[in-house]
This record gives sequence, C-alpha cells and structure tokens, in this order.
Amino acid sequence: MTSSQAQKATIPIERTKLEKLAAEAEKAQLYRQEGENLMVENHSLKERLTSTQKELEEANKDLGHYHTKWRYALIALVVGGVFIVVLLVRK
Repeated sequence: MTSSQAQKATIPIERTKLEKLAAEAEKAQLYRQEGENLMVENHSLKERLTSTQKELEEANKDLGHYHTKWRYALIALVVGGVFIVVLLVRK
C-alpha cells in the first residue's frame, strides 16, 4: 500500500469520525435545548402550583366562615327548640 493509497483510506475514516462527532454534537445540542425547555416548563408549573395553593387557601378560609355561621345557626335553632319545648312542658 502506497502512501497515497493509505492517505485515501484515512480520509473516509476521518470523514466518518467527523460525521459521528457532528451527530453527537447535534444530539447534545438537542438534549441541552430540551433541558432548557423543561426548566422553563418546570418554572411555569411551579408558578401555577403556587397560585393554585393560594386560591385553595382562600377558598378554605371562605368555607370555614360559612361552616362557622351554619354551626352557630344550628346551635341557635337547637337552643330555641329546647326553650320552646321547656315552655310547652311547663304549661
């Protein structure tokens, strides 16, 4: 094998290595871009979660106020009912 034949043989090998390296670099770039996209999406989801948690806390406070009002109303009805029963029994 002469030196020109050896040089011609190494050119396709080097080209194949370069193509592999280029493919790996492109794949790495795609992974990096996807990682960045996932980080942005993660940040967006965290913001949505935080706002949803705040809405839920506010809804729970409102529900607690209604629950307390109904509890007092029910206690008033029971006390009133007992008072009426006591008045009717005494007559």
